[in-house]
Amino acid sequence: MSNRARGRSRRRLLLISAALGGLSVLLGACSSGNAASTSSGSGSASINLAPFQKALQADYKGHFTAPPTTAPAHKKGVNLWIISCGQASEGCSQPVANAKEAAQALGWKATVFDGNFGIGDAYNTGIRQAIADHAQAIITIGVNCNQAKSGYQAAKAAGIVVVGADSYDCTDPAVHDGANVMSATVKFTPSFPSAADTSRERGIAKADWIIVHTKGHAQVINTDFAGLTGGVYENQGFISELAKCKTCKIVKTITFTPPDTSDGTLKQEWASALAQFPNA
Repeated sequence: MSNRARGRSRRRLLLISAALGGLSVLLGACSSGNAASTSSGSGSASINLAPFQKALQADYKGHFTAPPTTAPAHKKGVNLWIISCGQASEGCSQPVANAKEAAQALGWKATVFDGNFGIGDAYNTGIRQAIADHAQAIITIGVNCNQAKSGYQAAKAAGIVVVGADSYDCTDPAVHDGANVMSATVKFTPSFPSAADTSRERGIAKADWIIVHTKGHAQVINTDFAGLTGGVYENQGFISELAKCKTCKIVKTITFTPPDTSDGTLKQEWASALAQFPNA
């Protein structure tokens, strides 16, 4: 688990470094073991675990390369706003903290706005407050085009540089809502350059881990984060990879949205599903 935690921290730091680097440019202008197979309880089906073990090894090793050793010159005194997808979630708050720290190291003024999962049109409100504060740049963390389109359009009309970090622009196939409204989006690794690629691969990695650690007999309660585009891609990757395990099965799918993660709804759904499927 410690390796996975370090991996998450590294991904967050690299994501924020890429976001700030993009702003500078725009403003300037598990062990493998042996290959194995396992049989089902009845002995009527088997699965070769080797491909899943190999994929899991690659995931533990990581897909990131060394960051650039040089960076473009940056402006001083930039008024930056960071719009968080929801500070109650570590997946939002940690990248925001990293972005703020990096911005302050550049001598920039960094203002954090808690988008609170978009409740009460908070994403649009945050972007419009940034415009009113004469922000020169905005980073959105996990705020997609279709969740704050009018705010994005207003920022674009005001000439503000907007970089989406784990945010999907309007032209993304899963969003499909008109022309781009962001100045740029963060590029990830050479292997998985876009947020969609990375989210999909995250779902595949989850499936590989489950398949290997259940020896090909996973009974899965699947969580479908349908409220976010990244969750859609992650679920696609998970389902497609788990389908390769013919002795695995999704026994129940819990579909949830961002507010469900903080108001107790998801916890209640989990408790009910575990009571229904105690062997999952």
